[in-house]
Amino acid sequence: NNIETVQFLTSSTECNIEAEDNDQNRPLHLACGSGNVDIVRHLVIDKHCDVNAKRKDGLTPLHLACLNRNFETVQFLTSSTECNIEAENNDQNRPLHLACASGNVDIVRHLVIDKHCDINAKGRDGLTPLHVACLNRNFETVQFLTSSTECNIEAESDLQSRPLHLACESGNVDIVRHLVIDKHCDVNAKGRDGLTPLHLACEKGHFEIVKILTNHPQCNTEAEDNYFNDRPLHKACESGNVDIVRHLVIDKHCDVNAKKFNGYTSLHYACEKGRFEIVEILTNHPQCNTEAEDNFNDRPLHKACESGNVDIVRHFVINKHCDVNAKRRNGYAPLHFACEKGHFEIVKILTNHPQCNLEAEDKYNRRPLHVALNKRSPDMSIVNYLVEVKG
Repeated sequence: NNIETVQFLTSSTECNIEAEDNDQNRPLHLACGSGNVDIVRHLVIDKHCDVNAKRKDGLTPLHLACLNRNFETVQFLTSSTECNIEAENNDQNRPLHLACASGNVDIVRHLVIDKHCDINAKGRDGLTPLHVACLNRNFETVQFLTSSTECNIEAESDLQSRPLHLACESGNVDIVRHLVIDKHCDVNAKGRDGLTPLHLACEKGHFEIVKILTNHPQCNTEAEDNYFNDRPLHKACESGNVDIVRHLVIDKHCDVNAKKFNGYTSLHYACEKGRFEIVEILTNHPQCNTEAEDNFNDRPLHKACESGNVDIVRHFVINKHCDVNAKRRNGYAPLHFACEKGHFEIVKILTNHPQCNLEAEDKYNRRPLHVALNKRSPDMSIVNYLVEVKG
């Protein structure tokens, strides 16, 4: 990054000013990355270096200057009539894409207004500059891009994701509010796998964004994705954000018994993931079916005994009076699961219930004690306990 040293070296007729390293970086690439505009000016004007030279990944000097937020360097490079301002790297990203990723709004403004770069150009995975700015949480850049009448705020990527989808996924509240309230983006647009912005916000646990979306009068809080019939509440229970679940169940009255393609309800998800607070919210709802069966006849209690959350099992057995002998398709009762997974405290909760059948058989005539013994490394505390309880 020393201009005097560079000038001295390049004064030699033997100096190869276009020499490439192993990544095909030339001196100009490195100068644009480091941001010394005097060196860049010297290499371009005095030494006539190729301003459009591409390194191994297809990045030009302008790409690197944009990526590294070097505004003066960008201004200088784009002042050259030879500079290709729409050059694509190996991922089809143009300099404007990288400027939107790095978040220097001065560079973005210069490329769009002064140099008339294509504001809707599609790069890697079909992402536009606006997609990239949303994905990288660059609010000022988003504001600037959407102020242009030419900007397509509903552009779809190769996976059908729109800018609002990526904003909800990345979690910038200001960007989401701007797109929803100021720019009237479609809050129910289906993107990747049929997921709506609300699905993504729930999946990522962004509560403030969920509230912005659900407060929109057109927001469909019961939208299903294309492949699994997942609703936003399913996603929220899986990801584990208690505030989002409470909001969807209590404030927005989402269906707590809605089933996805495998028959899972939200309660199945919460039990499988061991989320006790969410289980409490769901089971306190008067319509919640605590004995709902999935496609394998698993009930929430089966999932809780399998995942091993003692508080959830105790809640189901003692507070909600769930059937401790209910069988899934293969004949497993909750006690089979607890023995198979080695959850001793859960075994004790179940066997202390007066209706618990210690001799329940699955479809292969295996009893809980058999399951406990047939493990590769049997938990002898469970084995001894069952033998003692059976008398």
